[in-house]
Amino acid sequence: MSQFNAAAKKAGILAAQLLEKYMHTKIIIVLADPVVAMDLAQSLEDNVPSGGVISFPSLADATDALVDHAPAALAVLDIPTRALEERDPREAANGIAAQLILLSDTVDELTVRDPDLILLPRTFTTEMITQAVTMMNVGR
Repeated sequence: MSQFNAAAKKAGILAAQLLEKYMHTKIIIVLADPVVAMDLAQSLEDNVPSGGVISFPSLADATDALVDHAPAALAVLDIPTRALEERDPREAANGIAAQLILLSDTVDELTVRDPDLILLPRTFTTEMITQAVTMMNVGR
């Protein structure tokens, strides 16, 4: 029984730490590839002076986890191109952040007139994302 209590206590501590991170999150990353997401999160944490970065493998996971929290300052989202063609990018992002960096295969074909939204190709570099975040003045 003591092993169960220790595991429950550890789970409670981890949940509290995760909740604390959500409360101070400035940037949300939604990328299916966990290695790329971790690399990007580390780079953004190094370059954004205040606030945390948290990543999710899907928009549904991010939306579910953040349902009771205020939107983040910025989200970097890999949203399927079809979703961007069928809906407004803000609608497609489920309102999880005030500013958006959307990754798409059809950057050249999409027209966006929103100062809080940047479209980048899916074949992005960490430097491209970092520059976009700097342009949006997140965490300053």
